[in-house]
Amino acid sequence: MKKIVMLAAMFAVAFCFAGVAKADTCGSTNCVSAGGVTWTFTSVGSDGSGGFLVDLSIGTTGSRSGTLSEFGVQFTGASNVSISNTNTGWTSIVPGNCASSMANFWCVSGSPISVPDGTETFTFDVTGLNSAPTVSDVRAFQGQGNLAISTGVDIGPGASTSVPEPSSGMLGLLGAISLAGLSLFRKLMA
Repeated sequence: MKKIVMLAAMFAVAFCFAGVAKADTCGSTNCVSAGGVTWTFTSVGSDGSGGFLVDLSIGTTGSRSGTLSEFGVQFTGASNVSISNTNTGWTSIVPGNCASSMANFWCVSGSPISVPDGTETFTFDVTGLNSAPTVSDVRAFQGQGNLAISTGVDIGPGASTSVPEPSSGMLGLLGAISLAGLSLFRKLMA
């Protein structure tokens, strides 16, 4: 009986202090990073008038120092891309890749933002496509060393929910309790 009380006490203590490990918040393929800046693209759905909304979250917390004054995004086949919402105050978006007129790129620019600065958010309204875009390309921080990025990235599905994963310590404790319970059950049945 003493062992059961001890096991129950250990379980209660472990349960109180065991946290839930969270799944990777970056996602598997809709997120890319360079120099500590994370670029995450998420499909938001229809804009209600034939276009599609795409959220871009630029996480700069913990990044190397730099200045973001423009970046290029690509939505292949889009006839127009506009900014429908942002926390930066930026409104300029023109066809081309800021430094060149690369096809299907759109140059987004505004007042320089020193990074690290937190999270910058943009919602793009993409028109001229038959379905929501599923891939993009991002080019930014060109000439700024480790911050520079020029790569393709998937656009993740909207309304995603994080999937909690049981913490390893809790699983180990539950396994130990199960073995102890099995051992006690065998003794009682003998």
